[in-house]
Amino acid sequence: MELEINFSFLENYASTFSRAVLSDFFLSREKATGNDLLKLTPSEQVNLFILKQLFEKWQKEMSKLESPYFDFQISEVRQALHRFMNVLSKNISVGQEHLPPLVEQAAADALLLAFSPLDYFEKSLLEGAGESISYESICQEHKYNRLHREEIEAVKTHMEKHILRSISVEKFITILSEQLVAENDSNHTEFIQQLASIAPVKASDFLHETKPPEPAPAAESFLFDSLAKDFQAEIGEPEQQTDKQEEPPVTKEWSFGKSENSSERVFTLNDRLASQRKTSLAESHQHKSHDSLLDSLSINQKFRFMNELFNGQREQLNASLSKLDHCSNAREALQVIEKELIPYHSWDSKSAIVKDFISVIKRHK
Repeated sequence: MELEINFSFLENYASTFSRAVLSDFFLSREKATGNDLLKLTPSEQVNLFILKQLFEKWQKEMSKLESPYFDFQISEVRQALHRFMNVLSKNISVGQEHLPPLVEQAAADALLLAFSPLDYFEKSLLEGAGESISYESICQEHKYNRLHREEIEAVKTHMEKHILRSISVEKFITILSEQLVAENDSNHTEFIQQLASIAPVKASDFLHETKPPEPAPAAESFLFDSLAKDFQAEIGEPEQQTDKQEEPPVTKEWSFGKSENSSERVFTLNDRLASQRKTSLAESHQHKSHDSLLDSLSINQKFRFMNELFNGQREQLNASLSKLDHCSNAREALQVIEKELIPYHSWDSKSAIVKDFISVIKRHK
């Protein structure tokens, strides 16, 4: 049995937490002000994530200020808009109808940050970022992040030291991962205790035991066994059968990654957070796209494969995954790995990283 994130519980708990926080909040007021939001819950992280959502909504509204008749990009106009924003930020007013979903989302985001920081940053900073992340985005994340502020501080300091207006995604992931290796879980323990003071919960409640993936079909097992035996020639020699039956189709399965540190659970909420309709956290994972191998990898899988198998070259990783995507089945994909990738990159076919890579390919096919 393996431990994985209990997404159904996380979803339900975020909702329960929101209701508990707001159960009697509006009995003495009609609106929540900025000061109210800063101290709404015992968790500073949740409170800041509520304000972050308001800032993001403000940014979307400001992005609509485009006109063929006026220039909103000149310095004087941008300064005036900045002053206007500062004034408006001191006059936050959120009603009873709109506050509950903000609190629920903030709690879910904070839990994601606590249990799987890499995937939180993937959602928060990497979605739509392209090949690089701006200094302004890093500063904004630094402003609202408390549970992993040191990691963002390291990225921010690196950019300031080298006078960078943007940082490549690869470099960002490298700095972030180095910092996460040495992280201290004491902040996370305190964070869970803060939530529990409102709605009782334990860290272990967010994890549940799951059965390991089912064994692969016989044809694929034969292939994998030959790969594990230094990829002997038998892989390319189909068994001779007088009445060969058609191989059953391989069902594509989604398996959430598991880090070597059992306290770090790997999962993403990208689909739920990007969707315009309200979708449960569990549903967002069930419907996650498997159109390509690259899209099916979590951020830490991409980072690990890129650095340990492809010498830190993102282009080589992407090109290899693209070629494997075009293979019609698992047998063909594993032959590409055996005859092309392993010899070219001098991989050890018995190493854990190569076996993990092969396992990902097999599950996708």
